[in-house]
Amino acid sequence: MTSTRLLTTTTLVTVVLAGGVVHAGTSEEPPATAAKKPRSPGSEEPHSNEVAGPLTTDVWREPRAPLELHWELLALPERAVELAFMPVAMLVTVVEHYRLDRRIHDLLRNDEGTIVVTPNAKLSLGDGFGAGASLRVKSTEANEQQLRASALYRLNGDYEAGVDLRRNLIRAEGRQLELRFEHEVDRDMPYYGIGPETAVADERVVRSDALHGSVAYELQPRGALDLTGWLSIGYRKERLSGGEELGVIPVGVAGDSVPPPPGFERWSDYVTARAHVGYDTRDVAGRPSRGWTAELEAAVTQEIDGQSLSAGAGSLTTTVLLPLLPERRVLSLSAGVRLSDRLSSGDEVPLHELTELGRDQHLRGYKRARFRDRHGWWATAEYGFPIYEYANTGVALDASLFVDVGHVAGGVTTLFEEPVRTSAGVGLRAAHEVLSIFRLDLAWSPEGVEFSFSLGRFD
Repeated sequence: MTSTRLLTTTTLVTVVLAGGVVHAGTSEEPPATAAKKPRSPGSEEPHSNEVAGPLTTDVWREPRAPLELHWELLALPERAVELAFMPVAMLVTVVEHYRLDRRIHDLLRNDEGTIVVTPNAKLSLGDGFGAGASLRVKSTEANEQQLRASALYRLNGDYEAGVDLRRNLIRAEGRQLELRFEHEVDRDMPYYGIGPETAVADERVVRSDALHGSVAYELQPRGALDLTGWLSIGYRKERLSGGEELGVIPVGVAGDSVPPPPGFERWSDYVTARAHVGYDTRDVAGRPSRGWTAELEAAVTQEIDGQSLSAGAGSLTTTVLLPLLPERRVLSLSAGVRLSDRLSSGDEVPLHELTELGRDQHLRGYKRARFRDRHGWWATAEYGFPIYEYANTGVALDASLFVDVGHVAGGVTTLFEEPVRTSAGVGLRAAHEVLSIFRLDLAWSPEGVEFSFSLGRFD
């Protein structure tokens, strides 16, 4: 009996030292089990991580930003532009989701990047829709020879095509030599007459058939970063006749109050010489945020068939970029002036050498080539701000608010007299730091609303 009690006591001590998990060799209940009280139905055992009692510190919450009414009011134009271009943002979202940029990039070029196809498109009120493409073939030799061909066709029958060949001249410090040929048919060129006082009711249409070829030589050697220059000599053959547009009177109708332009209803042959000098200190070319540019150009045109058409012209354009706020909010201020006159007292200035202002020429709220005369000036103030960046690629959408002013005149003394034309509007632009992708403008003027869209590059 004594040995049996000793064995039971030893077993109990062993189980207790093991944590009381197994109770073997004894009929007595462990103290912890015996002291355990039954729980009432529906009650739950507290979680082992819960802290009993109230918290000792308050929960921290981020304070609300104070309402700064002046900044909110200044941001209203940006919010309005973002809302207006919401459909474009939805399209960009689809492109980003399926990475169409990479697919199209691989489709339109070879692996070496020596053959590249770029789509082009234009859409505007009055001129309709046009589409085309440009092909660039570039050699990998030291002279970096490049061939580029472009074409664009509009649904109204207008078309333009061009071919240029560029070659670096190694013996001339890498300067470029360019051969260029262009052909354009414009069936519905707007024409309101010549002078600053032309009215909307004076609208007529002219058809222009033009051929142009030139040889250009780069003045600055390779490595000149800010200063550029070109000198070109060319030949132009052009015929102006009555245009074709539904509901608009063609130029040249008998008894019309709007006289036709110089050189009307005949082929004219011109020799041309041009010199161009530019200075550019912008930080980047595609989406600049600071710097300034200046461009000076001089041109001489002489008709060689004895029809008394000639012109000498000069222009100066400058742009200043002022960063206002972080994240590429930029104010762009630009201004320019162009003067042209006949070379001989008995000559007339050809239509293509007159100064033009309109939708594609510095006054975006008016029709294309709305105002023509010998002299003219223009100025633009444009505030641009970013609204979207595509997948961290550097390609971004920038919106803008702009105001354009300008005036044409027949003499230098009347260059700054009334009436000064004004227009204002909003724009949307997609660009990379090194190139522009597309541009969309919607502008208003006292004569109505003008819309224009251009994709790619055609020149």
